[in-house]
Amino acid sequence: MDLIRTAAELYQRGRIYDALEVAQAACERSPKDAKAWRLLARVARHCNLPAASADAQQRAARLDPTLRPALRLSAAEFRQLLVEIAPEAEVQVRPLPSPGEIRAGLMPDAEVARDAGSGRVTLFQDNLEEGSSSLAELREHVARNLTEVRR
Repeated sequence: MDLIRTAAELYQRGRIYDALEVAQAACERSPKDAKAWRLLARVARHCNLPAASADAQQRAARLDPTLRPALRLSAAEFRQLLVEIAPEAEVQVRPLPSPGEIRAGLMPDAEVARDAGSGRVTLFQDNLEEGSSSLAELREHVARNLTEVRR
């Protein structure tokens, strides 16, 4: 099995640190593979390695110019954006899903989750930002996720 696929499977199952090791090996073995670097960037975020994540994302973008860098906001800036979009929304904001949530079936790249029991909505800031390279894109992304989760 190839290293990128193995790392992705480990990542999806919540075995984040194992995925990190395999993703690093994939990048060493295939240093010109943008997908390997992109996966390493995602996994490194979950390992609380922001500098390594940013470096891997930059390497991926150099190899594949269609990959744009993510917009990053502070927690306070993100909260303010949320108030502007949906002032009445009662949502929790966290950077990323926890390893336990991922092992329970939540995707590591989930942008939003709704607790079935309480109905509480959680937005995952890092994952929402990952798909947005501008403030306008992030605003649209957050609004769309809030609309979908309320259905």
